[in-house]
Amino acid sequence: MSVSRGARNETVISLDSQTHIDYGLSYPITYEMNIPLGSAILRSYLKFQENQDWSLMEEKTENDFFNGI
Repeated sequence: MSVSRGARNETVISLDSQTHIDYGLSYPITYEMNIPLGSAILRSYLKFQENQDWSLMEEKTENDFFNGI
């Protein structure tokens, strides 16, 4: 796994293909980040392969419930 800062002040978290094969990683992973006070209009994007375009992630709230199914 690698975590890097991108050119546009983005945080990129990457896992190599072998880690996906070894551990499956089909179950969602939760990341926790500290967002500076006063930040606004923030968005999260994801992609599964390097050659894919970024897709905007669906916003979840504390009222959303995920049961692993």
